[in-house]
Amino acid sequence: MDMDIAETLEKFSRPYWLNRVNPWYVAFNGRALFFTLPHYAVACNRSDVTIACRATTNDERLFFNSITQLIIHNPNQIPRYRFDNVKFLRISEGAYDSTIDNISAIVDLTRVKHLEISTTIPDKLLNVMTNLYHLSLIDINSLFLSLHKVNSTLNFEQVRILDINYNATDHRYTDIPPETLCPMFPNIIRLSIDGISIRRAYLNRIIDGFPQMIYGKFQINWDKQQKDNARRDLGRETCRLISYEDQTNFSCHFELFYLHLFIWDTQQ
Repeated sequence: MDMDIAETLEKFSRPYWLNRVNPWYVAFNGRALFFTLPHYAVACNRSDVTIACRATTNDERLFFNSITQLIIHNPNQIPRYRFDNVKFLRISEGAYDSTIDNISAIVDLTRVKHLEISTTIPDKLLNVMTNLYHLSLIDINSLFLSLHKVNSTLNFEQVRILDINYNATDHRYTDIPPETLCPMFPNIIRLSIDGISIRRAYLNRIIDGFPQMIYGKFQINWDKQQKDNARRDLGRETCRLISYEDQTNFSCHFELFYLHLFIWDTQQ
């Protein structure tokens, strides 16, 4: 906006705006944008980047409390205030070996619902994240390496959505067996495995290992005949899926190199 910044902020600093039950604060982000606080404040930020705005309030917590999406890039740089309302948290590759104390000092982990991480999950991190609903493992080389610090005897009942995305050019197929992976996440309802073509036997064990899964997306390398016979073969090779004459509890949809699997009756 083409205006005098200092003059405009001064106008919004008058008692008419500030001396009320719910004060009306405004801020200027340095890029010609005025906005009201806390509404319309920036919702996404990096933990090591200073939130710089000129505002009609000195309470910096309004800016920190407005952040709902956070990226932790440098866990050794602790911000002035903790981010207490983060719903989506991404931990970058350079911060994967951070201590749980460092990360907890930056963000309230009990509020996080979606965690995205590209390498090894820090030890005991998932245990602290009691409201974690969605876990995304992005650009990983190996599922085993990503989870090797997580105690395989534990289970994380809070997680309902699991994304596993392999680095297509640098993956090592040394995966955790479904018999170990599935008990770690017993309440998964949506699963996505992308980046590599999943083996047929592994897929079958995954389907049977997640008893509450109602949707799965899997990268495959099947020919036309395998796709045509998918309904029959999946019904034969798994315990959860039923494909007998007119009885079925699932459907398949193929999209290029992907299989979309829908299971609508998990009781049979």
